[in-house]
Amino acid sequence: MFQYEYTMTDNEYIAFNRHALRHTPEGKKSVWAFRCVLPLIAVVALLAFWLAQAAWYLILAEAIALVILSVVYAIRAEAQLLKNAEKQLRKAEKKGTSLYSKAGTIVFDGEGIQDNDGQVDMRLRYAGIHELHVTQQALYIFLRPMQAIVLPTHCVGGSAAVEELVEFLQTVIPAPKIVRVE
Repeated sequence: MFQYEYTMTDNEYIAFNRHALRHTPEGKKSVWAFRCVLPLIAVVALLAFWLAQAAWYLILAEAIALVILSVVYAIRAEAQLLKNAEKQLRKAEKKGTSLYSKAGTIVFDGEGIQDNDGQVDMRLRYAGIHELHVTQQALYIFLRPMQAIVLPTHCVGGSAAVEELVEFLQTVIPAPKIVRVE
């Protein structure tokens, strides 16, 4: 049995979102879809100008401007999604709520995981774990493609303790998928 007291900061929450966007198929799809929005709008705008029989030099100027904007938008897509996550975090704080558990106790025993943050007591069987992601900063226990239990390394006692926990989880999770990210 493993038991940890954890605390999590806004920066660790944002780091989880960054990790999910970069290292999960669903996160990569979200970034890709976000990158495609402006180019699609640009194509529709160009078609509108063309159908309105605008002068060719106006269509060309618009095409150049929209290509430049689309490239900048595509490059900044991940950063914009993270900025949106920060905005959601600030909105929740203003309402007096939180998007994640800031502190609590998590227990890994023979039956499953029990996470208690003082307000919610969650019990999860190991079969409900989607995959494990091990990083320098945290262990992410994915329950769904974009939902995870975040266990910061400093709360576990360092990377050696994280490895010990991962070894335990490998024995109790049926067919575990483990992703290691440096």
